Amino acid sequence: MKNFLHYLLIGCFLISLSACTKNSFEDTPQTTLKICTGFSGKIHEAFLLYLEAFNKSQTSVKAEVVDKGNYLDVFKTVIAEKDKPLEARPDLYHISEFASPTIIAHYQNSTSQGKKLIPVGEIIPALNDMQFFAGLEENYGLNGTLLGFPFNPSMGIMFVNQELLQKAYGPNYQWKYSTPMSWDELIAFTEKTLGILRTKEPGKKFYGFTFPWSAAYTYEYLTSMTNMPITTHENGFDDMYKARFILHRNPHIIDFFEKLRQWSKQDIYRYVSDFSNVAEEAFAQGDTLILMQGVGRLNDIQKEISKAKQKFDLSFAPLPYDRKAIESPYAPKIGGGAFWATNKSEGVRLFLDFVSTPENQVLWSKLSGYMPSTIKAHQILEERNFYQSNPAVKIALSQVIERPWSLLTHTRLGDYGDIRGKLFNGMLVQFLNSTQDAKEFLKSFDTNANEKLEVFALEKLKSNPENN
Repeated sequence: MKNFLHYLLIGCFLISLSACTKNSFEDTPQTTLKICTGFSGKIHEAFLLYLEAFNKSQTSVKAEVVDKGNYLDVFKTVIAEKDKPLEARPDLYHISEFASPTIIAHYQNSTSQGKKLIPVGEIIPALNDMQFFAGLEENYGLNGTLLGFPFNPSMGIMFVNQELLQKAYGPNYQWKYSTPMSWDELIAFTEKTLGILRTKEPGKKFYGFTFPWSAAYTYEYLTSMTNMPITTHENGFDDMYKARFILHRNPHIIDFFEKLRQWSKQDIYRYVSDFSNVAEEAFAQGDTLILMQGVGRLNDIQKEISKAKQKFDLSFAPLPYDRKAIESPYAPKIGGGAFWATNKSEGVRLFLDFVSTPENQVLWSKLSGYMPSTIKAHQILEERNFYQSNPAVKIALSQVIERPWSLLTHTRLGDYGDIRGKLFNGMLVQFLNSTQDAKEFLKSFDTNANEKLEVFALEKLKSNPENN
């Protein structure tokens, strides 16, 4: 029903736009606006509908998607194409939050104007003055200029299998958790619930929680909510070329990873993959109590549940934090991505104007399930009771607007996409299946990650020696 209402909404919106633009596209010459993205599943479908709304809103350009697979694939494409002439590149790239620091570095170090990405705040100066949620402007801006436009801010929450809760505690059970919730509280509740389920069905395997994006749901959220650094030099914001990882120095992080391995052995924590679709497919089988995942993935999770021929309902809860490290949590890191431009064409201007309009940000939230990026769009959604019928988004947003924010919420580190992805995930899998001390595991990760940061810093010296 929810998806039907979404499509009905966009249908009505497109009809109204069509009525306002009676000059058909056949009568008006159009240029093509190419947008490179890594959206998949239901989010990709929502973005196509969103582009259709943009195309109907004007007659000058026609936006088309250049699909590159996933966020990492888009990042690799940007790097591979940075030396190509403008006409050979897409007009806009949608670049993930974790890849943005590397892109910022390439922007800073490029000596050829033709090779630079163009700051969106330079194309439309008014974008520099928009009121974004805390952390977005800092993550995608530099020296007061917005480099990329935050489009789909993502926040992790817990998706809970309501059927398993009711199987354990009765048909009318609703989980009453503390806000904010600590890791100790979550684990105690999970252990209790699994104990009941395993007693009732001793021949069946049950798991407590799982998640993709292992770096995000371990050390990134852990440190951002407790205001602890991942690296020296303010997580790279003070100096991204001198920043070095120091996770092994933090006793709270060491303790967490020791416990994570123990939870893995007890099937409280279930590692399946670093990729969203694999974790969602596993959760959809109905034997895992909790999936920690970005709120914008709700429609895809429901799709996987249907594909698995399961029918369980979902409830939602905020992410846990380490109460032993800090009494009250800070806002967690915001994921997602932003649009970066390669030129100042009319099409780019029109698209940036479209996505920055509050009503169109509202439309995107309704289509996709992502949080809005600006205060104004949030206020409109609140006035229209959007959050009452979308409790997952309400919970995600509450973790941002009801808590203090710190610069340590985010990172500005070179080659971070590879560090937090392939490097960390590979080492985590080995650690979970070993007897290695958690401190040694983190020290080994820090060492390997720092080697990549040092290579990144050396590349800066080679590409732009006059500024060093």
